[in-house]
Amino acid sequence: MSVVIVKEDDIVFLIALGELQQEAMTRLGRELKFDEVNSAKKMIQAGLVTDIETIFSAAIDEAVKIHHSSELS
Repeated sequence: MSVVIVKEDDIVFLIALGELQQEAMTRLGRELKFDEVNSAKKMIQAGLVTDIETIFSAAIDEAVKIHHSSELS
């Protein structure tokens, strides 16, 4: 079993601008303009904040379930 050191300020989730622009290229065939990027960032943040409790709950429950079942094996 390996030990992974996790710091309190480690990033858990990150969406890079390049990922957003790649998605725009896939959907629109072009990158977003500066004002569109700012609007998209606000909407992504609002969407994540709106339902972050559900996301946390599902992620934590699933992680515990997976880890616990592997400990029982």
